[in-house]
Amino acid sequence: MNVLPVANISGEVLNREFTNISCLDYVPVLDVPDIGKRQQGYFTLSNFRIRFHREQIREDDASNCNPIINIPLGFIRDIRCDPRATKYEFVLITRLTMDLVFEFRQTPKTSSSSDAETKMTIKQQKDKLIKLLIDAAFPLDTSSEAKLFAYLHKKESEPDPGWKYYNGLRHEYKRILDERKSHSQFWRVEENTNYCLIDSYPEFFYVPEKAKLEDLRAVKEFRTKGRIPVLSWCHPNKGSVIARSSQPRTGVGHFYSSTADQSYIEMLRDSSLAEQLTIADARPKRNAIANMAKGGGTEAGITAKSQTGYTAEGRLTNVKFFEIDNIHVVRGSFEKLKNLLADTKCNDFHEKLEKTGWLAYIQRILFAGVAVAEKIECESQSVLVHCSDGWDRTAQIVSLAMLMLDPFYRTMEGFATLIEKEWTAFGHKFSERNGTCRQSQEKEESPIFLQFIECVWQMWIQFRHAFEFNELFLIKILDGFYSNQYGTFLYSSDKERQSHLVGDKTKSIWTDLLFDEVERRGLLNPLFNRNFSKTKGALLPSVSTRAMKLWRIYYFRHNPLYCPRYDLRALNLQLLSTVDALRQTEIQRKNQQQKMKASVQSVPTQQQGKVDSRRALNLAALSSTNVNGQPLSSPGLVDIPDAIQASGNQSSSSLNRAADMSPTRSGSTSPQFTIVNRESEMI
Repeated sequence: MNVLPVANISGEVLNREFTNISCLDYVPVLDVPDIGKRQQGYFTLSNFRIRFHREQIREDDASNCNPIINIPLGFIRDIRCDPRATKYEFVLITRLTMDLVFEFRQTPKTSSSSDAETKMTIKQQKDKLIKLLIDAAFPLDTSSEAKLFAYLHKKESEPDPGWKYYNGLRHEYKRILDERKSHSQFWRVEENTNYCLIDSYPEFFYVPEKAKLEDLRAVKEFRTKGRIPVLSWCHPNKGSVIARSSQPRTGVGHFYSSTADQSYIEMLRDSSLAEQLTIADARPKRNAIANMAKGGGTEAGITAKSQTGYTAEGRLTNVKFFEIDNIHVVRGSFEKLKNLLADTKCNDFHEKLEKTGWLAYIQRILFAGVAVAEKIECESQSVLVHCSDGWDRTAQIVSLAMLMLDPFYRTMEGFATLIEKEWTAFGHKFSERNGTCRQSQEKEESPIFLQFIECVWQMWIQFRHAFEFNELFLIKILDGFYSNQYGTFLYSSDKERQSHLVGDKTKSIWTDLLFDEVERRGLLNPLFNRNFSKTKGALLPSVSTRAMKLWRIYYFRHNPLYCPRYDLRALNLQLLSTVDALRQTEIQRKNQQQKMKASVQSVPTQQQGKVDSRRALNLAALSSTNVNGQPLSSPGLVDIPDAIQASGNQSSSSLNRAADMSPTRSGSTSPQFTIVNRESEMI
């Protein structure tokens, strides 16, 4: 169960070592022969992770030997002592697909209660370890960032270029609102100086050009948490936009109304150059109506005859509910999924998987993203997306729609920008959702970010050739999110991150993933074709039930009984090397062709007739062989898929078998690349 490299990382310090511990229940790795049996060994605790080693390798150095268990402390969700078991047991509830049960065992020295000077009693050792684990795994319970490992991980003199994606959002908005396009003039930047206007929004955001500061303040009073509608993305050609906000505070039966809010929505529609605006409400309609009693509400009428004032001058404002449940329902669904995946003796797995509802929620989120993308791309409408507070389901839908519409976000740099912009800058509550503080777990913890990354993976398996990164990149992001190793996912708003000096004192996850050349190469997608998105436009994945798949590589990566261990990184690197070699061969072939043509053109006219036949033979031979004289199966190896096809694609076949998620093949060992369009209705 190894999530991390074995060696210590920067800032890691060993806190304590316990020698008389057994692991009673765990999912073993391949090198452990006694599957499912008690493993005796020793337990090491640092300020970043826990390790558990078998006794037979006790004499090796703990930092170099291969432990059975090696996970960050951030993966621990809770620590419990089972009252029904012996007084020496304790359970680590993890965020993975299984939990860990440990027991302090008696030794001849500790079995004698009279020998108090030799060692602490077993119960004292257990209590000491549990206290150390709680302090290390839940540092925010003490309301002090001094114990957060992210503040210890960064070296003072170490450059940290990854923060450029966090600090470069102004450049990203300039890319979205290209000044050469006419629609850019309808939007302006509003400075959120010292976060005085909206404390959960970034330092600046874009609003309609006609909107004045007084208008924004009036709209703020009518929107939950003051999160007014602002620009997220603009279509480069059509000018239609994606905007985001929180719910309106209409109250029961639309008792309250706001002329300022209605006028602002009209400004939003005018600035987007769209005749029709769709309000995408992520919630089930029943929940939106129930929120009215709590001071929330919706722009939609309760009945077909009720009017809300959001349709004027014959131009429509439609409200569409996407029936995505709240964080509490999602948390319950994930708990069911986790319990199912930990059951190694389950016989009716697929039936029970359906009952968890996990894939159904993934399907609904993807469906909402596709619907928004279709409104923008196919109908030239603008869309305002919100849920209740606008930082969970809203972030999921907006990010997925932008990923489908804009090929930049399907590159590694673009995906980092997307997360920094729509999740960190616009106030997703990372600290509460990942359960860093135990006090917020029962009310606020929920795998919202995990859902988003899994939705991206569902798109990735349908359009492998459209993404620059592979699925290991997505797994690394999730591990960094839960590990508390990076400052990227600390706290819940830009305001909090600035007050805690996150950008100065912690390391960005993008520094390790994108600026370490060795690490980055292992995260590249060998099947990526840059020319695909330029010609095919928006990606609209299938969201039918049959298209939804369980992310086996992620959920079963610690269980060889369900997911055979393949070195995906090695397979990716092998494929990349093959592609690079084929590209180099193609470049050399084209260079020789150009030299041959140039030499023929330089021959005097009177000798031209003598070389015509020789020229034809040479060019024909050159077109059918590489620089080493070996025959080529394809004369034009331009993009990656063609190159892999020419090489026989043996490595690609192994990679696809490992992932068990390859596109449909039709009697060929070469990958078939086709667009999967969304079905007209969910099945």
